[in-house]
Amino acid sequence: RGRRSDARCVEIAQILRLVVRGFTNRQIADELVLGVETVKSHMRALFDAFALGDIPQHQKRAALAQQALEVGLVTPRDLVP
Repeated sequence: RGRRSDARCVEIAQILRLVVRGFTNRQIADELVLGVETVKSHMRALFDAFALGDIPQHQKRAALAQQALEVGLVTPRDLVP
């Protein structure tokens, strides 16, 4: 893997931690100094990776956070700022 894919993995992990804390796409973009469209692209990738395509849009973020906690990609410690 190259530096670009490593950086992308780090970005996605950071985004996932912020989603678990309840951040919106705009807040994530501001926090990580990314474009909102970049955050949305990463969110789509996360929804696909967690097979959340059939879940109603308004429930996807909560389902993503729950699954990330269940599989250990984020921990309860990540819930604290």
